[in-house]
Amino acid sequence: MKKTIFYLIFVSFVFLFPLKTNAQFNNDTQAAFYDIGFGAVIGGIGAIINKKPTEKTGNVFIKGFWQGALGGYFVFESKRLIRATVKQDSYRYFWPSKIVNSFGNSILENAAANRDFWEQYHFNIGFNRLEFDLKNKGKFTYKIMPFALYATVNGFINGNLDVNKSLCVGTFIFKSNKEIQGGNFFNAGSAEAYSLTNQILYDENFFSISTLGHEIIHTYQYEQAVNFNSFFIKPKNYFSGKHTFLKAYNKLFYTDFNVAIFYTVYRLNNNYNTNIFEREARFYSE
Repeated sequence: MKKTIFYLIFVSFVFLFPLKTNAQFNNDTQAAFYDIGFGAVIGGIGAIINKKPTEKTGNVFIKGFWQGALGGYFVFESKRLIRATVKQDSYRYFWPSKIVNSFGNSILENAAANRDFWEQYHFNIGFNRLEFDLKNKGKFTYKIMPFALYATVNGFINGNLDVNKSLCVGTFIFKSNKEIQGGNFFNAGSAEAYSLTNQILYDENFFSISTLGHEIIHTYQYEQAVNFNSFFIKPKNYFSGKHTFLKAYNKLFYTDFNVAIFYTVYRLNNNYNTNIFEREARFYSE
């Protein structure tokens, strides 16, 4: 079984890496295929990893596959709302987009965790993760995402919190009155703005709704990799059971491993014009 799981994971990455490097964003059909296909494959693989001993592998994969596809569809629709609000040059759809995106990513995470698609809903604001366990009468849990917390500290070091825009968009947005030099995990040059995990820092001298929309898509890309976190459920539970510190840590913190996945794949192509993540951001924001 371990060899089977490894093989399926390997096949999924072989499938996904070409998709990320060669996918086109010429129309919504292609863009939808990207998000739905990504969610379906990773949802199916994650479900197998988290399969119970009494469950059949085929049934578990199919369940994770279709639920992942469903989550991917909602993620796609959330990105289309960003494009709509950029075209209107307004803030009208940022919050609706964020809610739909959170809903889609919650389904993705449930799929890869081998849970029913409705069992757990999460909503992230900056480094704050709000969890609602619908299977347990809507039990609420608050957790801190450490890498997103680092991004918040980075934002305050390099700029100031833009309260108005943060409230309008639903994420932490920081502003700077000087040229932005690097500061994130993959950009060492100057920029009008950049996203770090699910947060944004922008240069006040070059702000536009289009720039904001572009960076919001990058934050969604980080959030979209959340289903990879479900791959680590079993080892996390195993080590938590053996170490008191880890047990206490996991009660307060939700380690956003997806940040490593996202930025590692991003760096496979450092060409701004051909990088799949940049092309997707431009597709929805220009």
